[in-house]
Amino acid sequence: DKGFLVLDNYVSSQEVDDVKKKLIFDKKKMNCSYARLIVRPKTIIEKILKDESIKKILINYLGKDVKLDLLEANSYHGNSEKISSSEKWHYDIVGKRIKIFLFLDDCQTIYTEYVDSTNNIFHKYYSSRGSRVTDSFINKKFKKITKIIPKKGSLLIFDTNGFHRGVYRNNKILSENSDRQMIQMEFSSKSKSDKLVNLNCNSIGVRNIFFSKDCDLKDYLIDNNYSNIFLDENFIFYDQEYSTQ
Repeated sequence: DKGFLVLDNYVSSQEVDDVKKKLIFDKKKMNCSYARLIVRPKTIIEKILKDESIKKILINYLGKDVKLDLLEANSYHGNSEKISSSEKWHYDIVGKRIKIFLFLDDCQTIYTEYVDSTNNIFHKYYSSRGSRVTDSFINKKFKKITKIIPKKGSLLIFDTNGFHRGVYRNNKILSENSDRQMIQMEFSSKSKSDKLVNLNCNSIGVRNIFFSKDCDLKDYLIDNNYSNIFLDENFIFYDQEYSTQ
């Protein structure tokens, strides 16, 4: 009803530490660094993808054709010189879609704010400029804003159609943990995302995901039409644009 759900202590601290040891955040974008990921059996990433309770939430909310679109590990930096558009109040330009954040650390200074129960609004403008609104607009129109503080091992599930923003600027950052590390997933309805991709929208649709060949893909919410198996390689490349070329 609120547009978001938080599952505390979804995985143990030790499980998180095991994942973090293998992450190298060496790709840069704005105020964020990215790490390469390959989904492997018996990992916390697979645990999320196979979780029947989470799959039930996704199917009931987005429809039976829901699928995984994006998977990445990222590390957001506080007080970055570059300002991200996600720092402004906004809804994502693709409308209803589910994002899942698995937090890899505790972080009091970098977090997400969500305007409760704005997930079912039908917006007039689904554009980068039209989807951004001011603080005064939010404070005037809505009463309840929830601050979602990252806790190590916790899971945040939310609808990107609701008003939300990332808070990356805080005076405390100089004395506290200045990075928020997490694994991010995106899920959308195939029928919807296919239409948007055909309209040259690059913010939705299956893109740039790797699975180990040891994974059983039928256990995940994916579209097998976009699974690309390479000879003499030990991974499966899951990508919509590559498959349609």
